[in-house]
Amino acid sequence: NKPRPFCFLNVWTSKPELIEVIRQAWNQDVDGPPLQVLCSKLLATRRAIQSWNKQHFGNVIDSVRSAEMAVQRAEEMVDQDDSEECQIELNKAQAELHHALLIEEQLWRQKARVKWLQEGDKNSRYFHAVVRQRRVQGMIHRIKNSNGIWVDTDDDIASEATTYFHDLFTGPLDSYSNMSYLILHMVSREENGKLESVPTIEEVYRVIKSMDGDSAAGPDGFTGKFFTFAWEVIAQDVYNAILSFSVGRSYLGLSLL
Repeated sequence: NKPRPFCFLNVWTSKPELIEVIRQAWNQDVDGPPLQVLCSKLLATRRAIQSWNKQHFGNVIDSVRSAEMAVQRAEEMVDQDDSEECQIELNKAQAELHHALLIEEQLWRQKARVKWLQEGDKNSRYFHAVVRQRRVQGMIHRIKNSNGIWVDTDDDIASEATTYFHDLFTGPLDSYSNMSYLILHMVSREENGKLESVPTIEEVYRVIKSMDGDSAAGPDGFTGKFFTFAWEVIAQDVYNAILSFSVGRSYLGLSLL
């Protein structure tokens, strides 16, 4: 019964008005280091998209059911009155159902992340099965704590995981002798200079365009499709954040490099 984490649905990009929703949420004044600005704007955009989805896009499955009922009513009208007007209404209802089914297919295709199927293979039962299998594989049913005892409740599992990683990353650092001689020199000075050079915004965009838009979303819930779709709005802030990271500027008072 816990709220599901946000995940950007690529099918949302089929609505032209989405870019304006993103633009209004993004174009706000945010103070702070570039990485903090980017995180804040992504959060604001996520909230705006969630609100827009509830008000204008709606539940995809419910839309399909509504479209199917509309086709059924239109067919009944044609059976009673085979006029040109009723036939036009039937054609319109069928077109809306076809569009709703395409959106549903894209939704399940993204959730299932099956890339070798082409759009048009309306096998929603298969998509459902893949999604269910992924969810089962991704669940942690129980773990063994530091005392060797199995714990299986959500709270105990979360507490044990938090404790484990907290101890792992806050423990004392062991001192090691200089082992730099073990690292082979595989990069020339010229190649190293290219690696250290500051990327241009065009280079960043080429990398973003090469991202697989259907791959799993990142921790923030945004897929690669979001960044390519909204690039005209978010480009400068994304680029500033990358520059901030690559040149070692501070983020929240800590040096990145």
